Amino acid sequence: MVVHLPPASKYVSVLPEVLQSKASLKVKWAEDWESPLPRTVYVAPQDRTTLINTVTRCLLVSSMGKFGEKKPTDDPLFISAAQVFKNRTLAVVLSGVLSDGAAGAAMIARAGGRVLAQSAEDDQFCDCRTLL
Repeated sequence: MVVHLPPASKYVSVLPEVLQSKASLKVKWAEDWESPLPRTVYVAPQDRTTLINTVTRCLLVSSMGKFGEKKPTDDPLFISAAQVFKNRTLAVVLSGVLSDGAAGAAMIARAGGRVLAQSAEDDQFCDCRTLL
């Protein structure tokens, strides 16, 4: 799960705790070089870019810029998930920031995975034309 949040220096998110209070799955912040476990939801940390190493299948969590992005983005995670998990990938896109996540969502769909997206009418920020 990737969520666009203010920098941790300005706002400390308790999103994993909030989700955990309602979920039967384990919810936690993603950690660098962590191997994803079944029945676990990983939340990408604030101010970080998270993706899946296509060789080791470990999570890679990096400070902004290491993977070439200027801010945390959804696309690296979605693209790497499609490459690793192919048709077993599920992406849920809610209120995206402009076209962020569109390329990765398209790659998941091409790999046979599933993409669930918030309707354009309900989304205040997504440039949904990029998904068409």
